[in-house]
Amino acid sequence: NFYYQPDLLFEMYRRGRVLVNRAYLHMLFHCLFDHLDARGKREKALWDLACDIAAESVIDGLYQKCTHLQPGAFRRETYLRLRKELNLETLTAGGVYKALAAEKPSERRLGQLDGVSGGRSRSLGGDRFSQDGHGAEKALEGPAGTGPDCPGDGRGAGAGGQ
Repeated sequence: NFYYQPDLLFEMYRRGRVLVNRAYLHMLFHCLFDHLDARGKREKALWDLACDIAAESVIDGLYQKCTHLQPGAFRRETYLRLRKELNLETLTAGGVYKALAAEKPSERRLGQLDGVSGGRSRSLGGDRFSQDGHGAEKALEGPAGTGPDCPGDGRGAGAGGQ
């Protein structure tokens, strides 16, 4: 199941369907790349950010009309620096995590990468890497549709089969 915030989804759709497509792919890539189960003993905040950067780098590299947004300078510089540092063409969550852990970023730097400090969510037109709030693992702990991003009626706004 995918859980979403209806108001945020509506706002993304209002600004452009490409944003909705990107958000959906972002969540799907977390599942395909096993990001929810592969954290192990890694620090959660860095792992979440590394997964977001890896997923967004794949989406940014698709060049499909239905998902393409020109990456901003900050995003391009981040990808370039990580690819050079890791000697990788495709950024993986594990590789990005390794680079972030070695950098030992300050809270301010983490905020810049995540888009929290003064940035706007890319899903709403900013240049942040995080798209999904990372409540999925908590949402999966309770009955279907009762996650933290779901309305309080117990049914939630889940998308997908049960």
